[in-house]
Amino acid sequence: MIVCPGLIDISARLREPGFEYKATLESEMQAAVAGGVTSLACPPDTDPPLDEPGLVEMLKHRARSLNLAHVYPIGALTAGLKGDTITEMGELAEAGCIAFSHADAPLADTQVLLRAMQYAATLRLSRLAAAAGRASFQGRRRARRRSRDATGLAGDSGRVPKRSRSAPYSPWLASPARACISARLSTHEGVALRARSQARGSAA
Repeated sequence: MIVCPGLIDISARLREPGFEYKATLESEMQAAVAGGVTSLACPPDTDPPLDEPGLVEMLKHRARSLNLAHVYPIGALTAGLKGDTITEMGELAEAGCIAFSHADAPLADTQVLLRAMQYAATLRLSRLAAAAGRASFQGRRRARRRSRDATGLAGDSGRVPKRSRSAPYSPWLASPARACISARLSTHEGVALRARSQARGSAA
C-alpha cells in the first residue's frame, strides 16, 4: 500500500460535453478517484470546445454536483479550436479556466500563438498551456499533401528541417507569458532548444 497526496492528471479527457457515447463525466471521475487521482485538468477539445464561459461554468457545476474529484477546465486558445480568432481568455479565466491550450488541434500560424501569449501576459494570466509544435507541422504537412494531390507532383520525404522544428517555439522566446509546453521532446535539437529558451529567461 502507498500513502500519498491525491494525484493530479494534467490532461484528462472527461468526455463531456459531446462524447457521452464513450463515457460520462461521472464514470471518468469515478475511475480517476479509484486510481488515486483527485484533481483533473480537462483539455478544451470537447464538443463544442471550451471556448465560451457558459460551457466552462456548466462543466464546473456538473463536476461539483458529482463531488468526486476536483475538475480544472483548460480553455480553448482560439474560437472553436480553428486557429484563427483568439478567445476571450479573460472571461474564460473568470469562469474557471486555469490555463489555455489548443489541445491536439493544428495551429499552423505561430503568430496567432504569439498574440495569444501577449494577450495572456496583459491579463496577468500566468499559465498558458499549448501544444503547437507537432500540430503546426501536421498542418503544414496536410497542406503539402493537398497540393501534391491537386498538382500530381511528388510529396516530400516527411523529414522536418531544423528550422521547421524550432519555428513553432519562437513565440515562447518573444513573450513574457508563462507557458507549459506539452509537445513531445524526441530529438536532441528539441531538448537543446528548450535549454536555450530557459537560459534566455523564458518562462516556458
